[in-house]
Amino acid sequence: MATINNEDGFEKINLVSQDGAQAEIYLYGAQVTAWRPAGDIEQLFLSKKAVYKNGVAIRGGIPICFPQFNNWGPIIKHGFARINQWQLTDVRKTDTYAQAELSLEDTSETRQIWPFAFHIKLIVTIGGPTLRTELLVTNNDKNTFT
Repeated sequence: MATINNEDGFEKINLVSQDGAQAEIYLYGAQVTAWRPAGDIEQLFLSKKAVYKNGVAIRGGIPICFPQFNNWGPIIKHGFARINQWQLTDVRKTDTYAQAELSLEDTSETRQIWPFAFHIKLIVTIGGPTLRTELLVTNNDKNTFT
């Protein structure tokens, strides 16, 4: 099951597997901010100083750093993916897992910062004692990027 709410001003997915494993994923930054394995306690750190405001990254959880890490490139620290609104594109549930898929594509705003066409997909899967995240980046541009 997956529900979306916005109690702190940002939409988030509350993903729950049939066995009781839970995850919380914000559409802002596609950031996993909570994960509780089935029958267990919270496993991820989320700072009490986390700010929920456009242009500011959520402090804690699992951030998406794209297209660069830290300041190892010419744009903002850790890139822009973690301060952009992602789209929920799919939710799946079976007897053993629950899964959410989110995506981000280039826009005129991102191309002003980083001049490439791209598509990013984040797949978050939970079930039992497992949290799995997969990040898939597709270069849709005529030019290569690293």
